[in-house]
Parts: sequence; C-alpha cells; structure tokens
Amino acid sequence: MIPHEPSSPLASKDCIKAYGDPHMSEYLKAAGTFDPRSIVDPQNRTLTAKKFFPTFNAMIPTTPSSNNPLTGTERSRLVVQKFGGTSIGKFPLQIVRDVIMPNSIEGKVVVVCSARSGTSKPEGTTERSAMLPQSSQYKVLVECLRKEHVLAVHEYIKSPAISRCLVQGIIDDCTQVLDILDSVHLIGAISPDTLDRVISAGEKLACRLMSGVLQDHGVSSEYVDLSQVAVFPTDRIIDQAFYDELSAAVGCAVRASKADVPVVTGYFGRIPGGLLCRIGRGYTDLCAALLTMALGAEELQVWKEVEGFYTADPRRVPSAKPLPSISPHEAAELTFNGSEIIHFLAMGQAVRSRIPIRVKNVMNPSGVGTLIRPESSVSAKAKVSDNWCRSFDYLHRDDSSVLDCCRARSKKGPAAMTSKHNILVVNVLSQERSLRPSFFMNIIAVLGRWELPIDLVCTSQVQMSMVIQSKTPSTTSDGVENDLCRNAELVGAIEQLRELGTVNVLPDMAVISLVGQDMRCHSGTAGRVFTVLGDNDINIEMIAQGASEISISCVVAENVVDRAMNLLHESLFAWQA
Repeated sequence: MIPHEPSSPLASKDCIKAYGDPHMSEYLKAAGTFDPRSIVDPQNRTLTAKKFFPTFNAMIPTTPSSNNPLTGTERSRLVVQKFGGTSIGKFPLQIVRDVIMPNSIEGKVVVVCSARSGTSKPEGTTERSAMLPQSSQYKVLVECLRKEHVLAVHEYIKSPAISRCLVQGIIDDCTQVLDILDSVHLIGAISPDTLDRVISAGEKLACRLMSGVLQDHGVSSEYVDLSQVAVFPTDRIIDQAFYDELSAAVGCAVRASKADVPVVTGYFGRIPGGLLCRIGRGYTDLCAALLTMALGAEELQVWKEVEGFYTADPRRVPSAKPLPSISPHEAAELTFNGSEIIHFLAMGQAVRSRIPIRVKNVMNPSGVGTLIRPESSVSAKAKVSDNWCRSFDYLHRDDSSVLDCCRARSKKGPAAMTSKHNILVVNVLSQERSLRPSFFMNIIAVLGRWELPIDLVCTSQVQMSMVIQSKTPSTTSDGVENDLCRNAELVGAIEQLRELGTVNVLPDMAVISLVGQDMRCHSGTAGRVFTVLGDNDINIEMIAQGASEISISCVVAENVVDRAMNLLHESLFAWQA
C-alpha cells in the first residue's frame, strides 16, 4: 500500500488515526466537544465536514446513525460502488471528494472501476485495447495508453511519493501487455483468455489511479487485483453454481484487504470460453453484483452520468422523466431490451439475491437517482398467479391491502420504455404447407450452432420470424448484403436456414419495448400501441409479449423509431406527469 502523505488537517496522521479507530473516546475527549456533523481533529480543532464534502449534508442523515463512526461505535455499513469508464476519465476528483469520501465516513466502501474512457466509449481504453492484437502498431498504442495514464497521475495527484509508486505500477502493467502482444504477433493467433488479459490492463490502470487519488486525499485505500481469482476448467458449465463459486472467490479476495476503501478491478480472471465471449463488455457490473452478494453489502451503487432510469431515453424523448424507483424485474427487462444502465447478467444476480441497487449521477451526488428495490412479500405473493389482478378469488378476502394496491395500479400502464437498434428481422417460411414439429426445432438449432441470440420470436404453423441484433448498422441501399458481409456468423446461419425454407431478411429495424409490472393489471396496452402508431402511419413489422407479462415489444423501421417513441410516450405515460 502506498503511504499516506498529509496535505491538510483533514489528511493529517492524527485525523486519519481517529477516523479509522472504532473506539474514538480519547480523541473526542481531547477535542472537548463533538458535533456529529463535523470531523474532529484531536488538536482541539473542529473541521466542518461541509467544507471538504460539498454534498455531505445531503448524503448523511440529520440524526447520527448507530453505525456512524463519528458517534464512537463500530462502522458496520458496507456499500459497493461501481464507476463507469467515462466517469473515471472525466471526474476522478469529484468522484473521490463528493461520492467515495462522504460514504466512507459512515462505513466501508468497496469501489469497482471500469477502464478509463474519454468523452465516449469508442475513445476509451477498452476499445483501443481490443484493437491491439490485430494492429501492427500495437507498441505505439500501448505507449499512448501509458502516457495518458502517467499524465493523469501528474494531473490529479500532488504527493510525489504516491505519484512515483503509481507511475512504476503503470509501467509494469504496460510492459506486461507488451510481452503478451509480442508473443501473440509471433505466433499469429490469440486465445479468448489472452484477449481478456490484454483488455483487462485498462481496468488495472484505472484502479491504480483511483486508489492513488484516494490516498492523496488521506483515505486508507488499496488497489486489489482480481485477475488471478477465477481459475476454472475449460469444460466448466457456466450456471448459477458457477456464479456462486465466483462470488465467494472474489469476496474472499476483497475481505483480505484491511483498507477502508479497496479499489477492485472488474476483471476477475479466466472463465471457460473467455470473459468477453461469454459475459461481454459489462463484466465489471457483474463483478460488482457478485461482490455485493459475497460481502453482504447494504446496497450496490452504480454511478453513471445520468440520473438513473427514465421513462424513456431522454436523448430521444425530451419529455422523459426520471423514475425514483422500479422493481428488479422491470430493471432486468429494461436492461435486456436496450437500456445500458446495468449489464443484464448483473441484474439477474441482483434479482435472484434480492440486492438493492441504487443508480446515481456522479455529476449530481445529492440527487435521488433510481432505487431498484428488492421484491416485497406482497409483490411476491401477487406473482403466484399470472392473472392475479383479474382473479380476486385467488387472494384472501381479508387481504384488503393487496386488493387496494391492485385496483390502484390497474389505472396505470407501463413504467418505462426502451429501444434496441441495428436490428435484423429474419423470416423463415417453410417450403412445406403442413405442420412439421421439427421445423422450429431445426431453426433454433441452426442459430444455436452459430451462437446467434434471438431477441424476439413470432411463429405460425409454417413461418418463424426472429429479431437478431446485428453487429454493425447497415449504411448502404443494399443493407442486407452489407450486414451479411460484415457478420460471418449471420452468413453461415442464413445459408443453413435456406435449406429449411425461404429466408427473407429485413435490415435497418429497431425494437421498442414497453416495460412495467403494472401492465399485468392493465388491459389494452397492446391495442393502444397499434392505435397510436397506426394513426400516425407507422408500420409495425412484428409484435411480441414476454411470458412474464411485464413487457410488450414491437419492431418498427429505424428511421421512424424516435417519432414512434415520442408518440407512445405522450399517449401511454400521461399518468407519470
């Protein structure tokens, strides 16, 4: 751990000692007086917390909590905070001063970091790292990453000792990446595990930087590298037992840290098939969720550059409003259907483990954000029947709270809507005009062999329509061929599907999904979607409802998706006003 160097009374060794000691009677006695909303220095100086933490008053209760270290009791509150790459790239000082430090006063904070980005994800460390194995200029690219992070160290950290240690760590990480890439270019091939190790270097650099900034501000922090934690056999099945074992492993590694604020890499090691291939770019979210499970944390805080979940994407629907709370199943549906707030696998673990998740804005730490609340016993009871809102005989007659809740919610519709883009609709028409049970099975088998996930599906006796998200958008008039040329998996799948029937591909489409648990209690939502879009000459290519009855999705042309979303928002979300 890099030693602390005090640069202010707040960061003095005595103050750090008092802050970290669960038994503070000596320091409080020396100070003479104690204000629970202040930080007390043993040299009879009271430092107003608001001076150092602008958002302090908005983030702690007026009445001191029994878990607050300033009251003299042991700190038992634990939260996991996950920060995205663009936030770390643009606001590292604000994150430390306005988010992490105020929360660390009440208890222990575990920080999980993504790789630093610039103004957008395509300019980020992860995207550029993914290009390294294919680039002949990989040495130049690695040197650029090294210089960027060294410059960030000199910009954000004042302590020479901390800066020297960080710069050496950055050089070591970049040297390791260069050694790996030298071997890759010599052999001419790269495995999924090796690609994961190359890309994970960005997270290591970001975590080193954030831990250093925390230490530079007098916080007991430690960089925790999880890259060697997960070591599973190549034939291991990725099921819930796998995630449970992984959660225990990462939790054990973080518990070993004695620092008040461990800063943890989102990359947690080798998994069967490769982390990027099996989990995807959102594995940092999954790591944060697994840590929250393992440590028994009070909540998982996901810090973004938005206020949380909205009724729609405010970039596409200006009238969209923030949602103060949603259910975990609504959040999971929104995540799967296009919202990029949280990775869908992380959301799935949160739903299963009843983890409260709070999504907040790093640019507005005192804002409400969105709370993804664990399911209550009432909602769990209500889910026993698919049609519980209509079948009152199922419920106990004396359970008036459930009945009143059902009647009140039936006046509402969806909670939010989202959209997916770069969509292809693949229609397969059987050449036989009679029902053949193996027709659908063979189609699914073909797509499974080519590892093409299906977002939506509609069937008749002789036709199957599927929604598949394309890797690249179509940009030419012959959009189908353009997509096929860039997506080898799609080319192979369509060639095999043509053996089963006539294949028709519709490019340049988008999926609009309406999500809300209240839709179980609200009839006519699909009819209103047809009416609103039909009255405005917007054609629906396909419509489907999830088995859970909390989502309805429709496919429209990409060039009308924004207009369709604004029309639907105006019609279906009036109750949110």
